[in-house]
Amino acid sequence: MKISTWKVLGMTIILTGITAFGYVLHTSYGEEDIAPKESISVEATFPDLSTEELKNNSELVVKGIPQKIDQVIMDGEDNPITVFSFEVSSTYKNDNSNNSKIIHVYQDGDATLQYAEHPLMELNKEYVLFLEKYNDSYLMLGGPSGKFENSGNPSIMSEQDPTYSATTDKSITLEELEGLQGG
Repeated sequence: MKISTWKVLGMTIILTGITAFGYVLHTSYGEEDIAPKESISVEATFPDLSTEELKNNSELVVKGIPQKIDQVIMDGEDNPITVFSFEVSSTYKNDNSNNSKIIHVYQDGDATLQYAEHPLMELNKEYVLFLEKYNDSYLMLGGPSGKFENSGNPSIMSEQDPTYSATTDKSITLEELEGLQGG
């Protein structure tokens, strides 16, 4: 059986066209559509509490590290809330209802929708949190006002790097926390 040159040439053109069309589809609608979406940052208004208001109104003030994300729940249709397991290394104020070394902390947002002024806590990074009770868990008092991040290296003892900063341009030292009642 003899195949004509025209048939071979026609098949080559068709296969080349299919390959080119596949390449165009791949580059137009390829891996970037399959890859995880980047986080969207949205603006929101949170209470702007002073350090004194945080100290006076919090039920629990702790230093520690978020160990893992337990779950993400929805508050309404489009307001995600992330629930962290937070390992407490120091307690500065306690309402005496919780002496646990692991607490659950709720924070507005999730990996895909974060608030510009209140970015999600990073796992294994050290924070000081001013908290209020919410069922068997805790909420950050004043959102970003109640979250202070250790900007230093968490492997360095806090006495060597005692200042913690909030995204609200406030800062606090561990020395300031030592005098809180009920710790």
